[in-house]
Amino acid sequence: MQKKDKDIRELISVIWENKLKILTFSFIFFLLSFLYSFSLNDKFKSEAILMISDQSSSSNQIPSNYSSIASIAGLSLPQSDSENKVNLGLEVMLSREFLYSFIDDRNLMVPIMAAKEWDPINNELIIDKNIYDPINNVWTSSKFLKNGPSIHDAYEEFLSYITLEKDKVTGFITLSITSPSPINSKEWVNFLIDDINVVTRNKDLNKTNKALDFLNDQVSKTSLKELRAVFYSIIESELRKKMLASIADEYLFSIIDKPIVAERKIAPNRVFISIIGAILGFIIGLTYVLMLTFFREENV
Repeated sequence: MQKKDKDIRELISVIWENKLKILTFSFIFFLLSFLYSFSLNDKFKSEAILMISDQSSSSNQIPSNYSSIASIAGLSLPQSDSENKVNLGLEVMLSREFLYSFIDDRNLMVPIMAAKEWDPINNELIIDKNIYDPINNVWTSSKFLKNGPSIHDAYEEFLSYITLEKDKVTGFITLSITSPSPINSKEWVNFLIDDINVVTRNKDLNKTNKALDFLNDQVSKTSLKELRAVFYSIIESELRKKMLASIADEYLFSIIDKPIVAERKIAPNRVFISIIGAILGFIIGLTYVLMLTFFREENV
């Protein structure tokens, strides 16, 4: 016990004798971290809270008295699948096909790949001329080919901007964009919601039109009264889906809380980065002093 107390006192003594070295390490790392934090671009976050729309959650079920007849005929009746449609919509929103089209259609290649910093005085995004020349519309960075970055490069960069979270209790979805421009962050959230609603609606309309063509053809081919009733019931359901899809702007997702232009940056937290740097410097300085003392004692 006495030996253990003696070792602790010796350790404290070594640390105290070399406190200036340790503090010097801590200060140097604090300074480097502080300077590094100012090399990072400010990021602004905008988010929207979404819920499944009434149109998407409308029941598509056929009256139960037709189920047995439809089963005998080998028909699969439409069922309520709003939860599956929401999960599918979220996956589509992050898919390559959707985001490739989104980036291309919205002309987002330059603000995604060549953003430098936000100019709060003029309320505009400054483009890094070492990457892209906005005057001549030419990509100048040597890391890209002559035609600029690929759509996949922009896709991977844009994925780092997006955050999608689904509340398991309420089912509400939070969609957020974090980018160097507060205006772009807000607009891109709205664009994503608009486009996923349009894509989902058009896909469902296409499926409904094909289903109606098939059902009308089957009605003309059958003479069984009960089976025709099933077909007419399904046709009624498909027509209701088509009507709702045709008139609804918020087809899959409805906005509960709209995105706004952020007034303050969300990152980087320069104070936090500097403190972490100081702590790291302290640990490295302490390790250096203890190892140096150990090797000196070993050589004695």
